Amino acid sequence: MDGRFEVLDHTADTAVRVEAPSMEGLLVVSARAMFSLMFDLASARPVSSRTVRVEAPTSEELLVDWLSSLLSWSEIDRVAYFDVAAVEVSGTEARGEVRGAPVDSLAVAGPPIKAVTYHGLQIRHAASGWEATIVFDV
Repeated sequence: MDGRFEVLDHTADTAVRVEAPSMEGLLVVSARAMFSLMFDLASARPVSSRTVRVEAPTSEELLVDWLSSLLSWSEIDRVAYFDVAAVEVSGTEARGEVRGAPVDSLAVAGPPIKAVTYHGLQIRHAASGWEATIVFDV
């Protein structure tokens, strides 16, 4: 999926700016960004998969719930779900097949993320697609 992210300077937590041509792409790139903050994914190969479904009334809440769900499943399964094989957004629902690698097989790249926050959260539709700024509590 096309898209990119950049890590932003933040005083206490960690923030990223994500860009993608669609809302589906925004979810895909945001997941990759979140797990890239914690793990070195350069040579990671997904070996586990899970279906994830979230529902929320706004795009902002959908993004936070999506990432929070991935973070929770990662803690439970001990798998970094950095690869989104397929995702579909329909109104207030997102459903996707995510794949990942066991966290014990990955090199640590940064502190663990405790939560996805609403602080400074922005999603906007731009000429090139969708953009979001996300702050993670570390």
